[in-house]
Amino acid sequence: MIKADDNTMCDPIDAVILWVDGDDPVWKAKCDAARGGNTLTRRDDIGGDLRFRQMREIDWCVAGINKFAPWIRRIYIVTDAQDPHLENTVGKWFENPIPVEIVDHKIIFRGYEQYLPIFQSNGIETMTHRIPGLSERFVNFNDDFVLCNYVEPEDWFTSDGKVIDYGKWMPNIMLDFLHAIKPKKNGLKQVGYKDMMENTSRLLGMKRTFLMRHNPHPMLKTLGEKLFKEYPKCIDINCRDKFRGARQFNAQEANHLMAAKEGRLIVRSPKGKTLFLKPFANRRFYLRSHLKPYMNGKPLPQFMCINSLAQADPDDREVFLNFMHNLFPH
Repeated sequence: MIKADDNTMCDPIDAVILWVDGDDPVWKAKCDAARGGNTLTRRDDIGGDLRFRQMREIDWCVAGINKFAPWIRRIYIVTDAQDPHLENTVGKWFENPIPVEIVDHKIIFRGYEQYLPIFQSNGIETMTHRIPGLSERFVNFNDDFVLCNYVEPEDWFTSDGKVIDYGKWMPNIMLDFLHAIKPKKNGLKQVGYKDMMENTSRLLGMKRTFLMRHNPHPMLKTLGEKLFKEYPKCIDINCRDKFRGARQFNAQEANHLMAAKEGRLIVRSPKGKTLFLKPFANRRFYLRSHLKPYMNGKPLPQFMCINSLAQADPDDREVFLNFMHNLFPH
């Protein structure tokens, strides 16, 4: 395992995490004002409260980086005038934690303040390459992504400037068919993760889409800059709507597809790499059943995504919290 001391300053790797505390009354008032009377913004797939609820997943996200990727140079947490106060949690769990810097939306949207406030990740991630001091190579996290096993730089980047991610290619014509047969919910089709990725492929004039999984994604800052330069309309596409919309694209996908155009994307199988958990209140034993193999000694994969933990059955959620406490004892 590479230790933090072995990381060379000439070629560092940073981590970027998007985070929001949806229970903050000041933030909630700002969000409600942006919604106005538009009831569609309260849909779970667009801007419902569930999308913004947090149960301190940010602690596990940052703890996982410290424990399993200690060679990361700096962790940037992108927020809207908020602070997770990690000094009260993760800061006490590790003797020498990786430095954390809070980056406000106003910093990355400098020159584009007309789009603020904004309440969807597609627009925010379009701007993350503008973080002052960000390294050329960085890894993009959601706050519900957790590293569960050791990760080396070579799991995300090659020595000759390529990025590595885990997923598969799919022709856009197949994605069109899947969208056509996608069932409606309350009379409308949900705005989905795959839709955002296909939108990206079409924006860049490609006929196939790289289907990413729910895991941290390696990115190159210069490709974010290149997207701005070569596709200037991308900013308005992703930032004009305050909440998630069907026209938006995925900035991580854009970074990967641009790398692919330059022969700098390596696609690997996600099998055995990611544990994706999506509990619901009516699935009482969901988390227990999915975690049981790992409780019985099966090695954890490198990446885990715990999606919408707040809606899990309370007893099931308690099992998960105990599991995480064992993974990051404090």
